[in-house]
Amino acid sequence: MNSPEVLYVVNSSLASPTGGGRTRVIAAARQATKPDEQPLKVRILCFCPPQQFLLNRSRLSKGKTMLANESGCPVHYVPSLPLTRIGWLRTLNNWHGALLVALWCWWHDIVIAHGHGLRPTIFALLARRLKRDLRVVADVHGATTAEYLYEREVIGFDDFARELEAQERLMLRESSGLIFVSEAMRAYYESHFGMTFPRSSIIPCATESNFAPDAARRTELRRKHKLDDRLVVCYVGACESYQLPDQMCRWFQSLRTEFPQAFFLVFSHHREAFLSYFAKHGITPDHSRVMSVRHDEIFDLLQMADLGLLLRDQSVVNRVASPTKFAEYCLCGVPVLAAEGIGDVSTLIYSYQLGLIVDPEAPQVNEALRQLISDTQTRRSVVSERLTNFAREHFSWNAYGAELRQLYRQTAHVARQPK
Repeated sequence: MNSPEVLYVVNSSLASPTGGGRTRVIAAARQATKPDEQPLKVRILCFCPPQQFLLNRSRLSKGKTMLANESGCPVHYVPSLPLTRIGWLRTLNNWHGALLVALWCWWHDIVIAHGHGLRPTIFALLARRLKRDLRVVADVHGATTAEYLYEREVIGFDDFARELEAQERLMLRESSGLIFVSEAMRAYYESHFGMTFPRSSIIPCATESNFAPDAARRTELRRKHKLDDRLVVCYVGACESYQLPDQMCRWFQSLRTEFPQAFFLVFSHHREAFLSYFAKHGITPDHSRVMSVRHDEIFDLLQMADLGLLLRDQSVVNRVASPTKFAEYCLCGVPVLAAEGIGDVSTLIYSYQLGLIVDPEAPQVNEALRQLISDTQTRRSVVSERLTNFAREHFSWNAYGAELRQLYRQTAHVARQPK
């Protein structure tokens, strides 16, 4: 059999260069198409909001070109239907997506549709009713029903939550292959639905970077940014409520009671939001900075840090997550202060000595934290090397590329799942 061609189905234009979903799609496409004995081909089919498709064609055109250049794959934009908050239009949109997926697969002789998230996977599964030899790989980025309930603070299930859960069940039961971002996610779904997933892989939110920390460069950067004598506490990412910006600020202020030279360095495009939190918690400019930089600049600058913050609450959304910033911290040799129960993170921190598990709601400088800080300052090279080696082995896309390509080839041979 010839090497299969794969259609990536995405429910977004991926026009913004800062989206985490975009990073995963591009990385997976690059890995899938890496040359080996039987090189694969990938096409990306993006379903765009109708208003964006009709009224913002210039931005879409630039986004499409950028996405094609970065992924190395052909990219196609098609519109979704409007007003999908209305139930019957949502159902119609699912069949609209299914028809377009089926047509693309017929036209390009594609045998595998890779759904990035729940809705694209539903498009692909419905498309299989029209093109019966189609295989479907579901990339389960998050617990969708739990995310809906969490974001909207819904008490109990409403009709839309029940619809989402039914779709999750369909995705897990009928997909030819499954990709989860964490072992915790697979365990959650096994428990929640009473299923097992023998044809599944764990591919976390990893990093593509081949960055290697450099002690001399770190010293140079810290001197340039006037941080050479500071304890640099770092955070990379957005300023959303689930990332606990209030608690991060309280933790930083707690550290400052014992380490007055502490400095809070944030890399984020949500500059004004973080500055507002700093003002609220009395974190002054001489002890903090917010930098908005391109993603490809993060790694070089991140190595300035002594500690990286990764705080989340105990919701299902976070218990199954795989935050990309964990991989980034580790690759740059930065020990992580993380909350308990974030996907597989806490287990990995315990097992590989990657930092410390802390309580977001109870900031305190205990002996374990003092020892960690001492190690980062007196045994920097040893600590950094341990973290970097871990990231390369467990959280690098290079470590998962062969597994992804093998999954596609196995899926191409899997018989269609019975209903």
